[in-house]
Amino acid sequence: MIRLSKAKPTAIVMACEKCFKRTHTKDKLTKPLKKALKPQRIKLVRTRCLGVCPKDAVVLHDSRKPREWVIVANGTPPEEVAALFLETVG
Repeated sequence: MIRLSKAKPTAIVMACEKCFKRTHTKDKLTKPLKKALKPQRIKLVRTRCLGVCPKDAVVLHDSRKPREWVIVANGTPPEEVAALFLETVG
């Protein structure tokens, strides 16, 4: 039997866990980004390796833009990253 359920988030942002571990930005970026995206009902989900593997950066992927990867350099302010995902809401 298959049942469908309504999803609470309007979009999902996937974050490569391997990139976070490699760049040591997990706590500096994850918590502020989740906090900024939550009011717009955008869910941040950590995933396995996305296969892009940039040097000294983190890969994020927005479910509303299937053909785009967001590559965030180490040290980028979380507010700037959140603004990227919030501008497409509407």
